[in-house]
Amino acid sequence: MDFDSWTKAIAREVKKEAEKEMQDEFKQIVVLYAEMFNEAILREWDSYMDSYTPKEYERTGMTRAGIIVDDMPKIKFDGTIEASVEFVDAFMHQYESISGGERHVFIAMNDGWGNKSLRKGDTGYRYEGFDGIHILEKVEREIKSQLPPYIKLEIRRSGIING
Repeated sequence: MDFDSWTKAIAREVKKEAEKEMQDEFKQIVVLYAEMFNEAILREWDSYMDSYTPKEYERTGMTRAGIIVDDMPKIKFDGTIEASVEFVDAFMHQYESISGGERHVFIAMNDGWGNKSLRKGDTGYRYEGFDGIHILEKVEREIKSQLPPYIKLEIRRSGIING
């Protein structure tokens, strides 16, 4: 092997190692922002839960326990790195929604249901309709304002991308 070939081979190896190190570092950064997103969701959920005392039921904490960060980022085919905050089915009560089908309690509370124009004090409030607490949208705005330009936040619901 001549000197030129030898230096090119070394340069390729160094480049490959540097790319791997950059990818590992970027994974850690992505997980850090996913954890920030998760913590912000939990903070808002806790704030909502602390805003009133239930009269008809006892809280189990299962909805909160089911909101977790998947701390193993995935490298997709297009080269992007993805980390996620997930709503784990096993921890959350699912119920039949007014519009049919099942929804997680967190998602129902976030989005609302039925007649969303009803307000506290109205007849049927919370039974016939609720505007929702919109935690995901609030946290999305908060976290997006902190992200570096090379990181994009997408909220996916059943494969649908919002954001």
